[in-house]
Amino acid sequence: MSQSIRKVTMGLSEFDIRNVEEIQRFTHARTKASAVSYSLALSAQLADMIEKGSEILIKDAHGETHKLVLSNVS
Repeated sequence: MSQSIRKVTMGLSEFDIRNVEEIQRFTHARTKASAVSYSLALSAQLADMIEKGSEILIKDAHGETHKLVLSNVS
C-alpha cells in the first residue's frame, strides 16, 4: 500500500531536538523525521488505549510495576 507524503515544517526547541535525537538513537531511526513519525504513531496508539479506558503499566528493572500517567491527557 502506498502512502502519500505531505511535507510539514516544524519549529522545535532545543529540548524537543534532544528528545528527537534520543528517540532516533533508541529506535535506530535513520532520520529525525523517522524518529518523529515513530513518536507520533506511539502517541496515537497510547491515546487510543487511554481513550478506550485502558491503563498503561510499566515494569521497571527491579520488577516493580508503575502506572504511566501522561500529562495533558484525560
